[in-house]
Order: sequence, then C-alpha cells, then structure tokens
Amino acid sequence: MINIRLFSTSGILWHISGQSVSAPGVLGRMQVFKNHLPLCTTLNNGKIYINDIASFCMYEIDKSAIVQTPKNFHFFISQGYIKYENNTMMILGNIII
Repeated sequence: MINIRLFSTSGILWHISGQSVSAPGVLGRMQVFKNHLPLCTTLNNGKIYINDIASFCMYEIDKSAIVQTPKNFHFFISQGYIKYENNTMMILGNIII
C-alpha cells in the first residue's frame, strides 16, 4: 500500500492508503505504484486517480471526520507538487472535488 497525504490550500487534509496513483505531471500523466523510485515533481492541471483504496480519512481545520471508504477516488488539482519516497506520497495543491 501507498500511504498518501493530500494537503489542500483550503485547509483540508486527507489520509488515504491505496495501491496506485495516477497524476497529471508537467510532462504527461504518470502512474505510481508501491516501491516506485523516489519522485519529486510539479503537477499540471488535471485529475488525480487513487485506485484500490484500503483506508480513507478526511480532516478539516478544527474538525475531524472519517468518511466511508470508497473503492476508487478521484479529484481535480489545479497545479501543485507531488513527492514520493519510502511508500509515502505527499500531494500539495489547489484541490477541487
């Protein structure tokens, strides 16, 4: 599993565990699986897909909410950054659900 941390500029934070992530890189779409080589790059505008989710939790500022776990999850991002290392991925950007 990949441990994914999504940080939105609006103050929302997600913790998700999934099998793979597909993201819009500046040079084209990229697919990241478990044990991928370390990666740090910028993201383009587009849709991010997280597949085969095992756990899903969303937090808002001063609130905490656990959401029912979907099988797959996608959202739009308007530019941002992605970093992957040791099966942990961090995504920061303007997230639009």
